[in-house]
Amino acid sequence: MVMGMFELRKLALFEVIGMYDHSLAVKLGVHFFLWGGAVKFLGTKHHHDKWLSSTENYEIKGCFALSELGHGSNVRGIETVATYDSNTGEFIINTPCESGQKYWIGGAANHATHTIAFSQLHINGSNQGVHAFIVQIRDSDGNICPNIRIADCGHKTGLNGVDNGRIWFDNVRIPRENLLNSVADVSPSGEYLSAIKNADQRFAAFLAPLTRGRVTICVSAVYISKISLAIAIRYALTRQAFSITPNGPEVLLLDYPTHQRRLLPLLAKVYAMSFAANELKMMYVNRTPESNKTIHIISSAYKATLTWNNMHTLQECREACGGQGIKSENRVGQFMGEFDAQSTFEGDNNVLMQQISKALFAEYVACQKKNKPFSGLGLEHMNKPLPIIPSQLTSSTIRSSEFQIDLFHLRERDLLRRFAEEVLERQSLGESKESTFILSYQLAQDLGRAFSERAILKTFMEAESTLPAGSLKDVLGLLRSMYAVICVDEDASFLRYGYLSTENASAVRKESAKTLC
Repeated sequence: MVMGMFELRKLALFEVIGMYDHSLAVKLGVHFFLWGGAVKFLGTKHHHDKWLSSTENYEIKGCFALSELGHGSNVRGIETVATYDSNTGEFIINTPCESGQKYWIGGAANHATHTIAFSQLHINGSNQGVHAFIVQIRDSDGNICPNIRIADCGHKTGLNGVDNGRIWFDNVRIPRENLLNSVADVSPSGEYLSAIKNADQRFAAFLAPLTRGRVTICVSAVYISKISLAIAIRYALTRQAFSITPNGPEVLLLDYPTHQRRLLPLLAKVYAMSFAANELKMMYVNRTPESNKTIHIISSAYKATLTWNNMHTLQECREACGGQGIKSENRVGQFMGEFDAQSTFEGDNNVLMQQISKALFAEYVACQKKNKPFSGLGLEHMNKPLPIIPSQLTSSTIRSSEFQIDLFHLRERDLLRRFAEEVLERQSLGESKESTFILSYQLAQDLGRAFSERAILKTFMEAESTLPAGSLKDVLGLLRSMYAVICVDEDASFLRYGYLSTENASAVRKESAKTLC
């Protein structure tokens, strides 16, 4: 079987399981994608020979010990230490303080036998940064190994089928070979070896397994939004409430404009995000070393955008079902507890948005310094003349894909320019690089949103363009227009920064109501 098709089948299986039981999907994802992915991508042949077959056969059960009580998003600051002992050829894994305990480790509390323990590598008193080590935490009978302490994180608001655990290491000794060494290695004598000389690039390479997790979260968020919308819209097509004429029949919920405004824009968004998630999945399956950076940025952007949208969709669908939405058999209310965690794990959404803006800033500065055109990340539009928005918008203009993408391009390029200028100005006044990004968080959030929504719209347009003229293309065109005008109506940036006049913004809002009819 072609490797790409095999990857797609694994992803499809994972997606279907997630629709049925999110906890089961997470358990499998931790074992195969995080543990197994780390062994495969961070390890080398001897790790593959020793661990991958037993992972596939479930002879061992893996988990992924990255986050700590004191460090979640700031992975670079984790406190677990791996000290190399050249006398014995072993690494000594130790939890130096309570904040250094591994926390929220899926599968650790009850079932995992092995873990990838991310730790600060110390050699001869020098810290080489975060590296990944294989550590056995239970024997084959399920007994916790010596010098290891494990506890359950406790009952959660959702995902209670996942045994999230805490792990403490008390000077646990492991063989030198248990360092996953595709990125860096340590010789028997204690010499640190790596072909990647830049510490930031080495750190990024160690976090590569998280990309697959973000891809699966994006797709999962879309599927759950689809399920909740199917439930809420079908209910709205059967439930009646009030009559608008004396002694007349009661009106279907979906015939009320307010109910249409609640659900149909979310339907358009989930169509748009479905195309985007599928494209991301194909990018991941067909990835190359050159495309890894792009996939990381886009998966981070979509992970934040799609999971936020999923939670908003679930809340709206729950309310749109009235009292019936509270019943467990409705599923929507349960989904809210199960999928809320997606906004946090595999990267806090707000932090991801800032990462995206920092990456775009780096592209902007590099192109300005080298006087070269933008290439990649969909930023080629930055090389073209500034889009001109008509002074008065007609209905046909607002619904045209050319106008919509021009407006989204205008927002993105202006926000990128504003963000870059603000950051550079702060740096010129003596602010540190990190402080400038933190202080410019408002523009960073606006830019992250603009980048994500433009990328999603462009993907939708590309999918639409592949269809021949006909009813299907007409329906997708209507959904694409609805997605675009709703994004514009919901984002104050278009008015705040003057991309639209108040009259044109009002025209867009009126058009959003027309697309529902």
